[in-house]
Amino acid sequence: MIRQAAGRVAARADVPDDWLNDAVKGFLSPRGHFDSYLDLDHLLRYLNITSVEEALEIVTRYFDAERLPPKRA
Repeated sequence: MIRQAAGRVAARADVPDDWLNDAVKGFLSPRGHFDSYLDLDHLLRYLNITSVEEALEIVTRYFDAERLPPKRA
């Protein structure tokens, strides 16, 4: 499924089909089951998330908090 999505992105962006490499594995969660990719312009608004704490509660269901990069100014 990921490779198919990457292929669609490549076609739209006019880049090689193999633009996505194995380094992306570092961004995939080893936990949880996921629905098919859904493209939402305002994901936080769609999920009714109004604070950083609410967002982190969801993200840390799938990723360990210490793996999250610090905020950059």
